[in-house]
Amino acid sequence: MVVMQSKILFVERRDDIEKYFDFVKFIIDDKPAFSFRNKLTGVDEEKKIDIEMTHILKANMFILLYNLIEATAANAIEDIHSQLSKNPDLCVDQLCEKITKMALKRIDSNVVGNMNFANAEVAKLVLRAWLNEHDKLVKENKNPLFSGNVDARVIREVADEYGFSSVTNASRTRNGGNLVKIKKARNSLAHGSESFLNKGQETSIDALKELKDEVFNYLEEILENIQQYLDGQLYLRPPIIQPNQQLAV
Repeated sequence: MVVMQSKILFVERRDDIEKYFDFVKFIIDDKPAFSFRNKLTGVDEEKKIDIEMTHILKANMFILLYNLIEATAANAIEDIHSQLSKNPDLCVDQLCEKITKMALKRIDSNVVGNMNFANAEVAKLVLRAWLNEHDKLVKENKNPLFSGNVDARVIREVADEYGFSSVTNASRTRNGGNLVKIKKARNSLAHGSESFLNKGQETSIDALKELKDEVFNYLEEILENIQQYLDGQLYLRPPIIQPNQQLAV
């Protein structure tokens, strides 16, 4: 079984979000007060968390959930590229047709122009050029696939390009239908077009739990699809089966 770093990181970040959610829910349900010693007077005092702060804390869940979605999707694609890079003899024409077309479409035309097509290993060079160009963009924080735009539709499109399944159990995941809501909320908060206070005020803690659970279930199933894709080497082009030739009598 291929070890997927994206799965490891997903579990770590999922657990962080669970802890954050439990903390916010505790504040809302139990209404605890903070006890502290006033530095000026030396007197022990108590302060409750006001309701506006709970709204801000709730809104921050959209940032955490979106970051998990984009990071998980991006890391999973890096797991695929890592497997492709491990085989030095792999050629672009050995990959499934969808990846071959994507690689040829995304490779820089200047890189292609400088290639020696008389070289018998040009198919290897094309694959390496695409993988290297992708790595360079990722390291420059210019991910060619994901940048503040990730929802279920984008994940389905990328799955189609690479050839892995995006099918999930709709009863658990709603097919990621709420990812677009999380993306829009995150972008409006990150760009300042909506305040954290207002966003949290219009979102109940129960609604956040539903969103959280849907995201977790959806990403888990997408990662499992990619696990099967990598383990079965479904990124490779299936061998062409020649029809049996009849023996001459």
